[in-house]
Amino acid sequence: MTRYVYVVLFALVSFELCGQAGWSTDKEVNIAKSAAPTGPANLEISDVAFSDVDGNSNSVLDANEKAEISFTLSNLGKGNAHALAADLIPLNQIKGIALLFKKQLGDLFAGKSMRIALPIRGVPFLETGKAELEIHVQEANGFDSNPIRVSFNTQRVKIPEISIADYRFTGNDGEAIGLGHPISLTVLVQNKGQGEAIDIRTEFTTPEKVFPAAESSFYIDRLKPNEGASIVFEFFANKKYDREEIPIEISITDGHGKFEQIHTLNMQIGESSITPPPITIAPKSEEPIVIEKIVFRSDVDAGIPTTGKIVKNRFALIIGNEDYGKFQTGLQSDQNVLFARNDALMFKEYAVNTLGVMEKHTFTLTDATRGQMSREIERITELAKLTPNAEIIFYYAGHGLPDFETFESYLVPVDVAASNLDAAIKLKDLYAKLASSKASKIMVFLDACFSGGGRGENGLLSARTVKIRPKSEIVGGNIVAFTASSDKEVSLPFEAQSHGLFTYYLLKTLQETQGNLTLDELAQHLEQEIPEASLLENGLLQRPQVLVSPDLDEKWMTWKF
Repeated sequence: MTRYVYVVLFALVSFELCGQAGWSTDKEVNIAKSAAPTGPANLEISDVAFSDVDGNSNSVLDANEKAEISFTLSNLGKGNAHALAADLIPLNQIKGIALLFKKQLGDLFAGKSMRIALPIRGVPFLETGKAELEIHVQEANGFDSNPIRVSFNTQRVKIPEISIADYRFTGNDGEAIGLGHPISLTVLVQNKGQGEAIDIRTEFTTPEKVFPAAESSFYIDRLKPNEGASIVFEFFANKKYDREEIPIEISITDGHGKFEQIHTLNMQIGESSITPPPITIAPKSEEPIVIEKIVFRSDVDAGIPTTGKIVKNRFALIIGNEDYGKFQTGLQSDQNVLFARNDALMFKEYAVNTLGVMEKHTFTLTDATRGQMSREIERITELAKLTPNAEIIFYYAGHGLPDFETFESYLVPVDVAASNLDAAIKLKDLYAKLASSKASKIMVFLDACFSGGGRGENGLLSARTVKIRPKSEIVGGNIVAFTASSDKEVSLPFEAQSHGLFTYYLLKTLQETQGNLTLDELAQHLEQEIPEASLLENGLLQRPQVLVSPDLDEKWMTWKF
């Protein structure tokens, strides 16, 4: 039975372990004597290769990475080779490489070959440099192979560095920030290091007389180098708070235990939509990954028109589902919906400031579960029933999925897996629920696709490469639904503007017109702008569409916000 003994190279590998490896000269000689050769064995090593086993396939041995040296061993002689043992011998002093000490191979008959893999591993304190090793194959009768030298690069552990790239305080009522009013702090965190950060935890701490309005602890599963994510922390101060500014302390840690940072962001009482200069932390690594500063850079996030309009009978439900990995293990970061939270938060600002929805009639959810979505859909429906001549605005950014058997379309809460669509929100049921309110106007905006894809590289069904054409939902009542894409298309991001492409042009149109346009004019504008922009920005075609209840005929075309 072969035993594997790993040694860590600091200077030279000790050869005192030979006896522990289950291989001794006496035993091999005895084996050889029991099967005398008819001719000499002639061993040759060829096709030597280095490969990552669980790494990034960069042909470099990284710290905490497993790899292997593989080669073909051929017996070109007339006699059989007996009791073979392969070994890797270090020729230089690279610290932090773990090697297998002698691998027993058995016999190799004349004219035969075998493929051999010898494992190596980079331990956490591996140095950056070039490792040089020799492959030795020993044979019991002394017909050893000629040693083959192999070299490869090694790379020390790459350290992540999470920092606050940008932040913004916003009063939820759109007015100056004051005591007793809800306040949102939106923080952009960015990995400016060269290593991937995992299990990132962010804790917000408030001073006395200042209280969190919701969660104060947030989790991000991973951030690759140069990648960022947004976090929204909501809080309020009571009327007894007597300082001129509110310090919010933010601590950031990661699962590697490589860093812990504490930042304090000060909010001046009375300021609104504060966008201070970004905090810049230079990358420490010498690797050639270019780190770009990320900020709230969309032109629709600033200069939101304030019309002074108040529509007392108008209600808005706004949902932005971005982080599906929060509730579902095993999802990759590229299966989240890039910028969906920012989409929802900015649409809320336009709903209140531009479209005249009262703050108390506006309900905003980010990363919403099935229970939260169902509860708020029920609430806005019942409120509309109680309000004469009510109007409803429903906005959703997040994953949509089709049932691959019925082709029915679903909105997917963050706690619902793609394999369990029965627990998701069926689009047909949503339309029926909203229509049951008998509201005079129901305007639906869906920045999601229902073809099986997703915003970015992967949807929730990343293993599926075939997109389907979802069933065209029939809307009833007084519903006009604007959807981001058609048929088998994917709803794409507009990365330069930190928004979904559909949402960006929706908000841009509201910004330029101050919301003073008909739904027909809005539809024409989106149908003109989005297809061209999608081809230029993403290289794929995205065509928005409008679904109209047959009950409305052409009346909807003259509706205004």
